[in-house]
Amino acid sequence: MLSIEEDIIAKCYVDRDGDEKNVCYLSKTSLHLNINNRLSSFFVQWITDITLKRKKYLMPIVIGGIVAPLAALGLFQYYLNPWLMMGILLIALLSIYYGYEGGLALCIVTPIKEYDFFIKTATPNLKAFLAYTKQAINEDSIKFYFKLKDDQWDLAKKVGEVIPEKQGLELSMLPINSKAPESSFYIESKDLPVEIKYVDDGSGNVVPKIFNPLPVAFINNIEQTD
Repeated sequence: MLSIEEDIIAKCYVDRDGDEKNVCYLSKTSLHLNINNRLSSFFVQWITDITLKRKKYLMPIVIGGIVAPLAALGLFQYYLNPWLMMGILLIALLSIYYGYEGGLALCIVTPIKEYDFFIKTATPNLKAFLAYTKQAINEDSIKFYFKLKDDQWDLAKKVGEVIPEKQGLELSMLPINSKAPESSFYIESKDLPVEIKYVDDGSGNVVPKIFNPLPVAFINNIEQTD
């Protein structure tokens, strides 16, 4: 299992849950991508954008571009088996086509260069994680809002933490300058002491949730701060 000696504030499996060889971690200072069990890390302040794009596979294009003319030359000059050359030519052309078709890549843009990490598919979980990461990069902080019943808040103040129910404490995410929902509480990403998980709500939408106890010291009551 991947070990990162930082306080992780968000984690997302790239393809399927539990695949530790393909997983993303976000801390307060860094973004870590473990793709095909190869770890790449970026300081958050270096990232100018993070997005999903269709990208060409350069290696098949280069190899096909070299082999195809040589196979065509051998085919038309008849100095090698024509059937063999025809087969090699066809494979080379297919390689070029495959390269131009490309695949889906998770792209990390920095002032120096763009780093591309090819992935199988963009799951709703991954899209939600990237949206949060992009906001975390572009904002000083992000507010996560949630609601508590009066008896839940009274109990939390007594024990010193909010203990989520089995299905987790559901959050809503807004940039720090957005209008706050009424009668709710919030925590800020820069102070986040627990991990956020993105969970399918059963209708195809992904929502951020907290499953671990949330200390009251990190919770802001909107009615008290307005």
